[in-house]
Amino acid sequence: MPQDHWYYEYIEKLRGLEITSGVGDGQFGLGQTVTRAEFVAFLCKLMGWKSK
Repeated sequence: MPQDHWYYEYIEKLRGLEITSGVGDGQFGLGQTVTRAEFVAFLCKLMGWKSK
C-alpha cells in the first residue's frame, strides 16, 4: 500500500485496532466494493462485540 496516499494512515489505524487485516498477504483491496456483511463486521469489531 503506497504510504503517500491520503488513506494510508486510516488503513494503518484500522489494522492496528485489528478492525481489518486486508484481503490476504498483507494486501488491501483498494478500489473494491465493501459488502454489507464486511461493513457490519467492521462495525461489530469497532463496538467490541463478539460472536457467541
